[in-house]
Formats: sequence, C-alpha cells, structure tokens
Amino acid sequence: MRKAAIGVVTVVVAVVAAIGAAPRVDNGQARNKLEGTWEHTFEDEPRLRQIKVINQDHFIWVTYDQESKSPVTAAGGTYTLEGDTYKERVEFGRFGTRELQEVVGKEQTFQVEVSGDTMLQTGTLSNGQRLREVWKRVKP
Repeated sequence: MRKAAIGVVTVVVAVVAAIGAAPRVDNGQARNKLEGTWEHTFEDEPRLRQIKVINQDHFIWVTYDQESKSPVTAAGGTYTLEGDTYKERVEFGRFGTRELQEVVGKEQTFQVEVSGDTMLQTGTLSNGQRLREVWKRVKP
C-alpha cells in the first residue's frame, strides 16, 4: 500500500512539473479553457480533496485524504476538447470500486461549462454511472 501511495505521488509530481515546463502560447495564456489546475471537494466526504491537472492534451487527477495526506484514488490519460464536449481516455487509474475500475482504457464523454474559475463537468461514464462534478480553478 505504501509503495502504491509513493507511486501515485511520484506520478502527480512528474505531471505537475511537466505542465509547468509545457510551452504556452506567446501571450502566456492557456491554450484552452480547461488547461490548468482544478480542485474538487466532496460535500459528503469533507476530508477528501481531489486535484486535477489538465495540460494541452493530458490530464491527471488524484483524490487524497487531507488528514492522513494519503492518496485514495488516481487516474490519468489523454483528452480532447471540442466546444463544450470533453472526452477523456483513461489510460491508467486506481479506483475504489470494481465498477469504476472498468473505465480504464475507455473513452469517457462529458459536457463542460466554464464560468470564471468554476467548471461544471457532467456526463455518464462508460459503465453507466452518472457524473456531476464542480471544479474550482486553483490559483498559483
């Protein structure tokens, strides 16, 4: 378990470092409305925090326990954005349930609405589970 946690943290640190080194457009702005770091909290599980990092073509997220500082779940892969249609291809992940684990290797299609520093992500996962998440942009 400890090795898995160290592995997840290592991957997250590597992705965050890579995103910081990723080229930006000339004016320093993000290439699309989703690019950046986002935070999602769980109303029914206030001790959990989820961070999602999106760069020009990849995403990674980790959910961790704020008290123990231990990762709970994580996933990552590639994505496309066409208008408000956001498609994630989950290339790897460690989820809490077998049903959620079934999304690894499959494309997930969502609708996204960005208003200021808030992103609403809705859709139905390939396993039939409905998803509605509100994300807040993390300021540097």
